[in-house]
Amino acid sequence: MIKTKHSLLPPSHRQVVSLRGRIARLPLLETAISSLKRRLARPFVALAISPNTVTAAGLAFLVGVVYAFSVHDYYLAAGFIIFNGLCDFIDGTVARASNVETPLGKLFDRTADKISDAMILSLYLLFTPVPLPLGIYTMATMLISTGLSSNIEAILGQQVSDGLSLRAARYTLLVTLTPFQQFLPLFALLSILTTFALMERLITAYRLSVR
Repeated sequence: MIKTKHSLLPPSHRQVVSLRGRIARLPLLETAISSLKRRLARPFVALAISPNTVTAAGLAFLVGVVYAFSVHDYYLAAGFIIFNGLCDFIDGTVARASNVETPLGKLFDRTADKISDAMILSLYLLFTPVPLPLGIYTMATMLISTGLSSNIEAILGQQVSDGLSLRAARYTLLVTLTPFQQFLPLFALLSILTTFALMERLITAYRLSVR
C-alpha cells in the first residue's frame, strides 16, 4: 500500500487536517444557502412585498401554532412552524434585495425572532409532557444566548450569527420530531444546541473584550 503524506501523519494530526477540510467546505454551504434565500425571496421582491410584512406574517403564523397545540394536532403545528421559520429565513434577504434595510426593520426582525422562539418553546411546556426543568433550562439558555449576541453586536461592534447552524438546526428539530410527538428527545437535543450557543457567545464576548 502506498502511504500518502496524509497517512504518514499521527492520528491526532490527521483529525485536525480532516476537521480543517470540513471547515473549509463551509463557505460552499453558506453560498448554497444564500442562493436558496435569494430564490425564495425573489417572488416577494417582484410583488413589492416589504420585509416588515414578511416578518409580520411570521408572527401571524404563531396564531396557527397556538391553535394546533391547543387541539394537539402536531402535524399542523409543524406546518405552521415551517411557515414561521420560512418568514424568518428570508425577511432579511428580501430587505437587502429590495434595498430597504433600516435599523427599525432590523429591530423588528430581531424582536420577532425572540417572540417566536419564546412562544413556540413555551407551548411545548404548556401542552406536552416535556419535563419542566428541562424546558425552562432550554428556554433560559436560548434567550440568554440571543440576548448576549445582541449585546456583543451593540457594545463590542462584532456581528454574531448562527444562521447556518444553530437556528436552522433548531427549526429542523422542531419540524422533524414534533409530528411524531418525540418531545423528550426534542428538548434534550435543543438543550445541547442552546448550551453550545451560549458557551460560544461567552467565549466570543471574552475574546473580543480582552483584545
